[in-house]
Amino acid sequence: MRRLTLVTAALVIGVAACTIGLFSSAGPAGADQFNTNVYCRQVRGTTGGSVALTSCKARTVGMHPPNPGSGTIPGATFVGTSTGTVTWTAGANSFSTTVTVTSTRAPDVAQRWCGRLGSTLYYVNGTVTANDHPDITVGDRVFGALCISPAGVVRQTKYGSLLF
Repeated sequence: MRRLTLVTAALVIGVAACTIGLFSSAGPAGADQFNTNVYCRQVRGTTGGSVALTSCKARTVGMHPPNPGSGTIPGATFVGTSTGTVTWTAGANSFSTTVTVTSTRAPDVAQRWCGRLGSTLYYVNGTVTANDHPDITVGDRVFGALCISPAGVVRQTKYGSLLF
Protein backbone atom coordinates (compact mmCIF):
# COMPACT_ATOMS: atom_id res chain seq x y z
CA MET A 1 0.00 0.00 0.00
CA ARG A 2 2.84 2.36 0.86
CA ARG A 3 4.50 1.70 -2.53
CA LEU A 4 1.23 2.41 -4.32
CA THR A 5 0.91 5.74 -2.48
CA LEU A 6 4.51 6.70 -3.37
CA VAL A 7 4.01 5.73 -7.02
CA THR A 8 0.76 7.70 -7.19
CA ALA A 9 2.42 10.76 -5.62
CA ALA A 10 5.33 10.50 -8.07
CA LEU A 11 2.93 10.32 -11.02
CA VAL A 12 0.94 13.34 -9.82
CA ILE A 13 4.12 15.37 -9.31
CA GLY A 14 5.44 14.27 -12.72
CA VAL A 15 2.23 15.21 -14.53
CA ALA A 16 2.07 18.56 -12.74
CA ALA A 17 5.71 19.35 -13.59
CA CYS A 18 5.19 18.47 -17.26
CA THR A 19 2.01 20.51 -17.44
CA ILE A 20 3.60 23.55 -15.78
CA GLY A 21 6.54 23.31 -18.17
CA LEU A 22 4.23 23.14 -21.16
CA PHE A 23 1.99 26.07 -20.32
CA SER A 24 4.13 28.42 -18.25
CA SER A 25 6.27 30.09 -20.85
CA ALA A 26 8.05 33.00 -19.26
CA GLY A 27 8.93 34.64 -22.53
CA PRO A 28 10.61 34.29 -25.88
CA ALA A 29 12.51 31.09 -25.09
CA GLY A 30 9.30 29.25 -24.26
CA ALA A 31 7.48 30.84 -27.18
CA ASP A 32 10.20 29.75 -29.60
CA GLN A 33 9.95 26.04 -28.84
CA PHE A 34 6.24 25.99 -29.70
CA ASN A 35 6.40 27.96 -32.98
CA THR A 36 4.72 31.08 -31.62
CA ASN A 37 5.67 34.68 -32.25
CA VAL A 38 3.74 36.69 -29.64
CA TYR A 39 2.86 36.01 -26.03
CA CYS A 40 0.44 37.99 -23.86
CA ARG A 41 0.95 37.95 -20.11
CA GLN A 42 -2.40 39.51 -19.15
CA VAL A 43 -5.72 38.14 -20.34
CA ARG A 44 -8.89 39.64 -18.86
CA GLY A 45 -12.53 39.78 -19.84
CA THR A 46 -15.71 37.72 -20.02
CA THR A 47 -17.04 34.93 -22.20
CA GLY A 48 -20.16 37.03 -22.82
CA GLY A 49 -18.19 40.13 -23.89
CA SER A 50 -14.65 40.71 -25.02
CA VAL A 51 -11.29 39.62 -23.64
CA ALA A 52 -8.37 42.06 -23.52
CA LEU A 53 -4.87 40.81 -24.34
CA THR A 54 -2.24 43.09 -22.81
CA SER A 55 1.42 42.97 -21.78
CA CYS A 56 2.11 41.32 -25.13
CA LYS A 57 5.66 40.80 -26.34
CA ALA A 58 7.18 39.52 -29.56
CA ARG A 59 9.74 36.73 -29.41
CA THR A 60 12.06 38.68 -31.71
CA VAL A 61 15.25 39.58 -29.88
CA GLY A 62 17.42 42.49 -30.93
CA MET A 63 18.12 46.16 -30.44
CA HIS A 64 14.52 47.19 -31.13
CA PRO A 65 12.12 44.22 -31.02
CA PRO A 66 8.73 44.93 -32.55
CA ASN A 67 5.90 45.83 -30.21
CA PRO A 68 2.94 43.60 -31.05
CA GLY A 69 0.59 45.96 -29.21
CA SER A 70 -2.50 44.90 -27.31
CA GLY A 71 -5.60 43.18 -28.56
CA THR A 72 -9.20 42.25 -27.93
CA ILE A 73 -11.01 39.08 -28.91
CA PRO A 74 -14.61 37.95 -28.37
CA GLY A 75 -14.75 36.01 -25.11
CA ALA A 76 -16.97 33.34 -26.68
CA THR A 77 -13.86 32.25 -28.62
CA PHE A 78 -12.70 30.46 -25.45
CA VAL A 79 -15.85 28.34 -25.04
CA GLY A 80 -15.61 24.89 -26.67
CA THR A 81 -14.29 24.99 -30.23
CA SER A 82 -14.67 28.37 -31.84
CA THR A 83 -13.21 30.91 -34.23
CA GLY A 84 -12.53 34.49 -33.22
CA THR A 85 -10.60 37.50 -34.45
CA VAL A 86 -8.09 39.41 -32.35
CA THR A 87 -8.12 43.12 -33.15
CA TRP A 88 -4.63 44.42 -32.36
CA THR A 89 -3.64 48.03 -31.75
CA ALA A 90 0.05 48.91 -31.91
CA GLY A 91 0.52 52.66 -31.77
CA ALA A 92 -1.36 54.16 -34.72
CA ASN A 93 -1.57 50.78 -36.47
CA SER A 94 -4.36 48.20 -36.35
CA PHE A 95 -4.11 44.55 -37.31
CA SER A 96 -6.30 41.46 -37.13
CA THR A 97 -5.55 37.82 -36.45
CA THR A 98 -8.21 35.13 -36.82
CA VAL A 99 -7.77 32.01 -34.71
CA THR A 100 -9.61 28.74 -34.33
CA VAL A 101 -9.19 27.28 -30.84
CA THR A 102 -10.52 24.50 -28.67
CA SER A 103 -10.77 25.04 -24.92
CA THR A 104 -10.81 21.87 -22.81
CA ARG A 105 -11.11 21.48 -19.06
CA ALA A 106 -7.77 20.72 -17.46
CA PRO A 107 -7.26 17.68 -15.21
CA ASP A 108 -8.08 18.11 -11.53
CA VAL A 109 -4.39 18.04 -10.57
CA ALA A 110 -3.87 21.38 -12.38
CA GLN A 111 -6.99 23.16 -11.12
CA ARG A 112 -5.08 24.95 -8.34
CA TRP A 113 -3.40 27.10 -11.02
CA CYS A 114 -6.41 29.38 -11.08
CA GLY A 115 -6.10 30.31 -7.43
CA ARG A 116 -9.62 31.77 -7.55
CA LEU A 117 -12.30 29.87 -5.72
CA GLY A 118 -14.80 28.60 -8.24
CA SER A 119 -12.74 29.25 -11.41
CA THR A 120 -11.97 26.31 -13.68
CA LEU A 121 -8.74 25.88 -15.62
CA TYR A 122 -9.06 25.37 -19.38
CA TYR A 123 -6.31 24.54 -21.85
CA VAL A 124 -6.58 26.53 -25.07
CA ASN A 125 -5.11 25.03 -28.27
CA GLY A 126 -5.53 26.07 -31.87
CA THR A 127 -4.04 27.77 -34.91
CA VAL A 128 -3.90 31.11 -36.64
CA THR A 129 -6.13 30.87 -39.74
CA ALA A 130 -5.90 34.44 -41.14
CA ASN A 131 -3.66 37.34 -40.27
CA ASP A 132 -2.20 40.71 -41.24
CA HIS A 133 -0.15 41.32 -38.05
CA PRO A 134 3.58 41.53 -38.89
CA ASP A 135 4.69 39.44 -35.88
CA ILE A 136 2.26 36.54 -36.41
CA THR A 137 2.01 34.01 -39.26
CA VAL A 138 -0.89 31.97 -40.58
CA GLY A 139 -0.42 28.42 -39.28
CA ASP A 140 1.20 29.51 -36.01
CA ARG A 141 0.02 27.60 -32.97
CA VAL A 142 -2.17 29.34 -30.38
CA PHE A 143 -2.08 27.93 -26.86
CA GLY A 144 -2.21 28.70 -23.19
CA ALA A 145 -4.18 28.09 -20.04
CA LEU A 146 -7.05 30.28 -18.88
CA CYS A 147 -9.22 30.42 -15.76
CA ILE A 148 -12.93 30.80 -16.41
CA SER A 149 -15.37 31.39 -13.55
CA PRO A 150 -18.98 30.13 -13.51
CA ALA A 151 -20.01 33.77 -14.21
CA GLY A 152 -17.84 33.74 -17.36
CA VAL A 153 -14.94 35.85 -16.08
CA VAL A 154 -11.78 34.99 -18.07
CA ARG A 155 -8.25 35.48 -16.67
CA GLN A 156 -4.81 34.07 -17.40
CA THR A 157 -3.46 31.55 -14.94
CA LYS A 158 -0.98 32.66 -12.33
CA TYR A 159 1.67 30.60 -14.16
CA GLY A 160 1.27 31.39 -17.82
CA SER A 161 0.58 33.38 -20.94
CA LEU A 162 -1.55 33.10 -24.04
CA LEU A 163 0.74 32.50 -26.99
CA PHE A 164 0.24 33.15 -30.72
